[in-house]
Amino acid sequence: MMKSIQKVGIIGIGNVGSYLSHALAIEGFLVQSFGRKTNDAQSPDSEVYLHPDHFDLILLCVNDEAIAEVSSQIEPSNTIIAHVSGATPLSAIAKKHSHRAVFYPLMSLKGHSAIDASTIPFCLEANNETTLDALKKVIDRIGAKWNLVNSEERTHLHLAAVLAHNFSNHLHYKAQEVMNAAGLDFRILLPLLENALKSLQQSSAKDLQTGPAIRNDEATINRHLQLLDDPATIDIYKLLTKSIQDTYDKKL
Repeated sequence: MMKSIQKVGIIGIGNVGSYLSHALAIEGFLVQSFGRKTNDAQSPDSEVYLHPDHFDLILLCVNDEAIAEVSSQIEPSNTIIAHVSGATPLSAIAKKHSHRAVFYPLMSLKGHSAIDASTIPFCLEANNETTLDALKKVIDRIGAKWNLVNSEERTHLHLAAVLAHNFSNHLHYKAQEVMNAAGLDFRILLPLLENALKSLQQSSAKDLQTGPAIRNDEATINRHLQLLDDPATIDIYKLLTKSIQDTYDKKL
């Protein structure tokens, strides 16, 4: 039986690594953060690579394309080696490690942000039940919820997150540009956006669609297009209008 996780090594000091380091330390875990491996054998980073057994869990908070390389640089041990990527399969972690896992926080994280870790859905996957049980206990200690999501499912989940969050955030930026150009305060839109999120808890997005595209309001659509002078934003507007109309079989 694997001992409970107490000592955590985090490789990667970017947004996710910094956030998890802070969040886990608050809950009483003994956390050490490290950068990418250097060629200097005396580097403090060498501990996590050469002596991984000093830790119960090592989280790879590095770029997706670096996960395989970094995991291969860590010496074999009984320590859990887990990455935090939503788009990378469990198989990216070198198979020389007996306990491999995914510890994916489904949240946009920015360093020491004010996001309460207990509100984050964590998606877990592991190569054995012992490893999985150990990670569940970490999430339980944080007070968050864990979800069992395999590599194939997580790829779809990550795609959905990009569509729902990353793309919509870019649209919010485009909306801010329109508001700023007109001398209007973007915060006027916040109640509308907040209500949209609340409504999604009760209804499907398809049932909630409103706006000139679904109404087939050609006059309003053309007025909007005339107000835009950025070709990329015009293309986005036209593409989304067409997508909405195709979804509801509405044609201009």
